[in-house]
Amino acid sequence: MTRDVIQGPLDGLTFVVERSTGSGGPTVVFLHSEMGAFGPAPVGEEFRSSHDVVSLHLPGWGESTGIEHFDNPGEFAVALWWAVERIASEPVVLVGHGLGAALALEMAIMQPKAVRGLVLSNPFGMFDEAYPGVDIFALMPKDVMPHVYADPNGPVMAAHYPAPTDAYERGLQAIRRVEVLGSASRFVFPLPDTNIVKRAYRIADVPMSLVFGERDGVVPPEMAHNWSKVFPSASVRTVAGTAHMTPYESDAVAEEVAAMVKNVVASA
Repeated sequence: MTRDVIQGPLDGLTFVVERSTGSGGPTVVFLHSEMGAFGPAPVGEEFRSSHDVVSLHLPGWGESTGIEHFDNPGEFAVALWWAVERIASEPVVLVGHGLGAALALEMAIMQPKAVRGLVLSNPFGMFDEAYPGVDIFALMPKDVMPHVYADPNGPVMAAHYPAPTDAYERGLQAIRRVEVLGSASRFVFPLPDTNIVKRAYRIADVPMSLVFGERDGVVPPEMAHNWSKVFPSASVRTVAGTAHMTPYESDAVAEEVAAMVKNVVASA
């Protein structure tokens, strides 16, 4: 795994990039969720070791910087393409989680010919009053985590959010939460709807797989039906025993995401 920093075209804008050493197939670019990045891209260790997988850290989530330049997903997607064009010279597969999925869609709509396929997990981008999902900006951490993790007291959640050992660590954790939610609020507040429905025709021919968590309280699994109507040719899967962090919640799910990447590449 290599780690690089790309200096952006705007003052203070940087992109931290982590890349696997594999070289099989097209470059796979992973965009993390509104919760942040938690280690390598969740596509399975075997896939990462044999394919060119790039984790592109979004500015404003603790690694890359310069989020202050962007106030809507379209502006942000332009900058992400600027970074991707310095990472890969051929069409890429975009893998997104949560907000990262919404941004991957924006990127694909802008440049459909530059995208080999899309794998989107727990995607923002549509809203249904019947299934609004919880307000992650209003709830306290103890109240929001049961909607984010199927087991809010389990090892995955503990690995992502280690228990603070002292007051200083608790303070840092609180500051980190404010930073993360502040960055996310630019794009999915007050409603997590990016008007995808009116622009979906642009990516009708892009192979797509969609993943939802059976117990996701942030992007309710009932939304799978809405996405299926807008993208009738997409493969749609709801994974039992997972919540909003579906691709992280088990090795089996990560392997399934890797299989979806292979499938969309084969379909391209």
